Amino acid sequence: MIEFTDRLAVSIAREIEAVFVFPLHGRETLIHSVEQAIAYIEGYDEVVEALPVVNYIIEIRYNTGDRIDGKFTTKDAAIDFLRGYLPPPVIPAA
Repeated sequence: MIEFTDRLAVSIAREIEAVFVFPLHGRETLIHSVEQAIAYIEGYDEVVEALPVVNYIIEIRYNTGDRIDGKFTTKDAAIDFLRGYLPPPVIPAA
């Protein structure tokens, strides 16, 4: 019973501390060795024209150190995921 109440207390006290959104642009590149990957990054032009978004990476961090990650291929899917973490609406007292 104590373990349950401890977990319940942590769950109630857990609050979202930060939300990170990483829109990823460009194309993935398959590289077959670490050495080739290093050479690719060293020669990569970071100031290229904007490419379409490939994925939205979302990271939700809690004040307890917990983290939830999501990777989405569409804007709508990323938004739907985030909406699941909105607080419930406050219903005014009658």
